Amino acid sequence: MKIISHNRTEVKGYEFVPGREDRATQECDPSARPAPSGRDSSPSKRGLGPSLSNAAQPQSHITQTPSHLGGANAINSHEADISYGVAGNNDLDVVGDSFPASVGLSLILANCRAVDSIGIEAIVQKYRIHLSKMEHTPVKILHIFHVENDSEALYRVTACSTSRYFPEGRAALRRCILQRLGVENQPGVFLTLTTDVKRCSLLESWPMIWPNFHRFKKSLNYYRKQNMEATGSVRYIAAIEPCKSSYPHMHVFFPGLRWLIKKPDLARMDKWWKMGCTRTEKERKNDSAGEYVTKYLTKLTSWSEASMALLWHYRMRLYNLSNGFYAPKEESPWLVRHAYRDPRELAREIDISLRSAEDIFDSEESFIWLVKDEG
Repeated sequence: MKIISHNRTEVKGYEFVPGREDRATQECDPSARPAPSGRDSSPSKRGLGPSLSNAAQPQSHITQTPSHLGGANAINSHEADISYGVAGNNDLDVVGDSFPASVGLSLILANCRAVDSIGIEAIVQKYRIHLSKMEHTPVKILHIFHVENDSEALYRVTACSTSRYFPEGRAALRRCILQRLGVENQPGVFLTLTTDVKRCSLLESWPMIWPNFHRFKKSLNYYRKQNMEATGSVRYIAAIEPCKSSYPHMHVFFPGLRWLIKKPDLARMDKWWKMGCTRTEKERKNDSAGEYVTKYLTKLTSWSEASMALLWHYRMRLYNLSNGFYAPKEESPWLVRHAYRDPRELAREIDISLRSAEDIFDSEESFIWLVKDEG
């Protein structure tokens, strides 16, 4: 068996469903039904499985790289001067380069209620342990084959490559989302839902936000049917994002709408949204479902460590959207023949040297074509 391993090109439509390593992978499978709350709504079957489509053929002995891989309180010192209120416009920015994750935790602990300090620190420590375990999870090599042309390849899978908490996992998820949701722009209404820190603690706010949005959406749909002759529920795309204090807020895009509710009734939305206040954009804008979701997925890079830990701890979805946005999922022409966790087994089964098998396990390349020796 020859191993083709030179340059990198893309194989479009390549995607693997994440495995069990990540505690919160429900949004890593865009075919999963949206969950109105922070509870785990992932499919019951979790194992690694291929979903590859439109794969390219090996040409000129070039390695191919797939394009679709893919409640308590808050902490501070007792002497801290805490100012509670609704986050203003300037507070809705995520942690940026001037607010690095390593510094973010100490600032958060210094500016929130003392009763939550132990809880947040414990969550962050558990989150660090979880990331360390994922980084040290053994590599798995999948031997896959194409059902239409008998092409064979090796696919290198790590826990990090299927997790939203690592850059490679976010990149894989971004490609998968764009494939399933598309990038067609539509005009619509944008809404921001903020969190009032007087109404809940930091640890209470995270698991509350999706259930509260579910109730808000029900009230909005009822109003539109009673007052605007709407015949169905609003189509929406929602994503959460932390303020600098790590309190979450939510951005929602309603494509296709010209008005969300009647202007004299805008104040009603503050009553429907139990966690703070609401703000709608004055002008309609264009966006696509895929780009809107991936924009907030990309922003995970600038989240503080505490915010990432809270997202992980409560097993929360980063985004939610109406079922109608999903494109039909195509059947994959690729199937898994075998999974290898040991270089010796790989070398024996595909008839290569042990050194070559070890290099595959240590390689940074994810996809390697296999070509049978002639004669």
